[in-house]
Amino acid sequence: GYTVVQSKYKKAVEQLQKGILDGSITEIKVFFEGTLASTIKVGSELNAADASKLLFTQVDNKLDNLGDGDYVDFLITSPGQGDKITTSKLVALKDLTGASADAIIAGTSSADGVVTNTGAASGSTETNSA
Repeated sequence: GYTVVQSKYKKAVEQLQKGILDGSITEIKVFFEGTLASTIKVGSELNAADASKLLFTQVDNKLDNLGDGDYVDFLITSPGQGDKITTSKLVALKDLTGASADAIIAGTSSADGVVTNTGAASGSTETNSA
């Protein structure tokens, strides 16, 4: 959540609009004085550009007229980050493959290769097409 006071609302709304447009925000619930006023959700019915404009039009007049002590809350939803890769998950994967399995390192524009669990590098110096 994000609470905004009257003197700072325009900058906050601009930042929220940027978040909608760049995909880092998928939904915003707007609360005036603790009461849900609107929900703006990017999806099949509302694209990011329209959602950004809708946010501004729905809150600008109300925010401009906030009195002293009045506030607006924004409950922001971001896209899911999926499963996080943790050290324990990586160790479990390594154990499943066996201690002698080779790990394939990321290729570069000048070479590809393999590093074994012992850390010894081997491989060719052929140019990758990636």
